Amino acid sequence: MIVQGDISGIQDFVTNVAEGGGGQAKRLRARSFAVQLLCEAAAVRVSVALGWPIDLEHLVMSAAGHFILKGNEPAGSADQLKILHGEMNKWLLEHLNGEVRLALGWSTDHGTELEQFHASREMLNKSQQRPFASVVVANDGRWDFKAMVLRPLDTPCVLCRQQPGTVNEKDSDDGTIRIICKLCDRLRRFGRALTEPARSWLSITEIRANEPPKDHSFEVFGLNASLESRMPNPAAVLACTNLKDHTVGAQDGPFSKKWIRRQLGRSAPVSDSGEVLDFEDLAAKATGDRKLAIMKADGDGMGVYWSELLASLAELSEYGMASGQFDDFSAREINHLIEQAKTSTDPIQHRFRWIYTVYSGGDDLLFIGPWDVVFDFAGEVQRLFANRFGHLGLTISTGIAVAKHNWPVHRMAEMAEELLEMAKRVPARGADQPRNQVAALGEIWKWEDHQAVIEQGRQWANWVNEKQIERGTLRDIYEFSEARWGRRNQGNDITNEIMADARLDYLLTRRISQSRPRRQTVQGQNSSGFEASGSNLQSHIERMKLSFTAPSGAEDRHLSASLNYALLATRSFKGGE
Repeated sequence: MIVQGDISGIQDFVTNVAEGGGGQAKRLRARSFAVQLLCEAAAVRVSVALGWPIDLEHLVMSAAGHFILKGNEPAGSADQLKILHGEMNKWLLEHLNGEVRLALGWSTDHGTELEQFHASREMLNKSQQRPFASVVVANDGRWDFKAMVLRPLDTPCVLCRQQPGTVNEKDSDDGTIRIICKLCDRLRRFGRALTEPARSWLSITEIRANEPPKDHSFEVFGLNASLESRMPNPAAVLACTNLKDHTVGAQDGPFSKKWIRRQLGRSAPVSDSGEVLDFEDLAAKATGDRKLAIMKADGDGMGVYWSELLASLAELSEYGMASGQFDDFSAREINHLIEQAKTSTDPIQHRFRWIYTVYSGGDDLLFIGPWDVVFDFAGEVQRLFANRFGHLGLTISTGIAVAKHNWPVHRMAEMAEELLEMAKRVPARGADQPRNQVAALGEIWKWEDHQAVIEQGRQWANWVNEKQIERGTLRDIYEFSEARWGRRNQGNDITNEIMADARLDYLLTRRISQSRPRRQTVQGQNSSGFEASGSNLQSHIERMKLSFTAPSGAEDRHLSASLNYALLATRSFKGGE
């Protein structure tokens, strides 16, 4: 028998965090970890109901909100799974307001393993098209209208505004008392426990009757997920794992049939005292403008890849291994990259420690960090993805949105999603095909041009900080550059594209001084934090003039993006503004 489950609506739930009231970052981390638990807890609930252990023989895969279980079919299992499916979706309606949905599909012990797999997948697809049908459709096929009505809000939670507020909480920003719902209160307490370094063990157990919830525990599908500071008792748990090293108990031993074998722990930027940094603190780590960037990445053509893989499967284990590779990349390899950054001697990679993982599962990635750090981090993620999956002909596209730290996370995610869709749909300037691209800073470019775009942005920022060029001149160059490509600002007559080349030539010749000396820098760095440039501004300008009529390199095609980067990197703050 094969059972497949799929959790959807993950991103909407994770990013449904208010911008005010105690810091988005702390609450976001708890929500992010909670959705990791949803998939694992769902697999555990199904396994327990069917009498199957959590081991490699029965758990084929669990990744990116999807799990596959297999085992001998117990008597009455179909009816049991139907009831369980309804109970778990009812829990999602009552506790998560239906933001997250669970689809379930299964097959009986008839046919080959692959035939059972495809049959259960077909049932899963139908279940995905009818979310919550297991709750709102009665046994006689009629709608159960009472099940469709959520509880009255009365006084809405000031944070999520989707459940009634019942708990008084003190706002950590201004000290005012606000009313929040039980879910937001539980997530706040659970998120605080996540920051405690000693709590490295996660155990999933049955909920004991009349036992009050603890700050370091969280109810998931009627099970208790608890963060522990020591190894749990194997006899008392249904499943467990070590958040710092998910391989600890995977070998033969007391946990071997109860061990969660995927990386659940994710890095989050913390202060010296161990507190998760708020987004305002993260934005202050950026160069120049105190802004954040949110990066959303997704594999290109993954639907075709999985369809072809499913059509060519010889054994079900092949599907599990392929899924495991993508989850290992997103869950372990990228998390390792961020963890290693804390001790890295490379000045750029060392700043990756400020990257906040919102969601990372399969080929679907969402990160937040200081705006300039995110651009470097995106390039490194693409390099790792190409090293891991390039031989399969797979690529990845990314959208990067820059925003103020107090913007709602869900709006940042929407902006990044829109840019990601552009990267997948619109070819970069000079390219024939879309995908394998970055959409950011008002432009789209291929990954092969990414480093050149960023380096040129740094170079312009260096020249501004070294007083070789005025920052205002960058704005004028940007306007003319946009005009050359037919993207004028309305009402601005200097961006007439017919005269753009001539006026840009005049600007570069007359307004950029060749006699201004470089400002002295400390240990080879200027005030932007970048390495001081050894490149000559005048030679760069002369090369630009030659490329006016026939732009060829990335520096020419994507000059506007580089200038936008430099303008962000050179914005200064005085008097707290």
